[in-house]
Amino acid sequence: MEDKVIVQEPKIQEEGDPLELRRIIEDLKKEISLLKEENQMLHDESFTDGLTGAYNKKFLQSTELKRELNSRFDRGELFAVVVADLDHLKDINDSMGHEEGDLYIKKFTELLKGASRPYDRVIRSGGDEFIIILYGVPKEDSEITKMRQRIRDFVELGGCEASFGIAISTKDAHNLEDMINIADKNMYDDKNSRRN
Repeated sequence: MEDKVIVQEPKIQEEGDPLELRRIIEDLKKEISLLKEENQMLHDESFTDGLTGAYNKKFLQSTELKRELNSRFDRGELFAVVVADLDHLKDINDSMGHEEGDLYIKKFTELLKGASRPYDRVIRSGGDEFIIILYGVPKEDSEITKMRQRIRDFVELGGCEASFGIAISTKDAHNLEDMINIADKNMYDDKNSRRN
């Protein structure tokens, strides 16, 4: 007697063809990937200032940034918050128009980004006010003063004028809001001293 080999044909399940199911799964994976990319793009856009491309006030108030900075506070890492206020914007807007004022703001933003490192954060917090978060700052006050002066020099060489104030984590304050308030006060001191 010969052994008979019985070959069964794959059964088509009621749910559908296995090849068709694989194709559907692959299509769903592609769709999920596209949705993730779109979601990331929308997330990034929601934290970006439309005029300058810098981070915006929404980012400054985000739980994402607060979590990041709280982690740095907990580890005792030194970082600086610099408040920068663009000088003479009202004069430019009044004499040359708001389009020129917008160009001045854009130029100032590019100068701030150029004076900062790629991992620092440049944030437009209001019309002509910016906050720069500088990570990994030195412990010595003289070095911190040099950093602020380097930013000022870079901005002024680029043809813009601004007032700057700085606050250092753990030295001056233990949360972002306090650091911004201290840096803001220091910025107004800087503005007043330069007027006199």
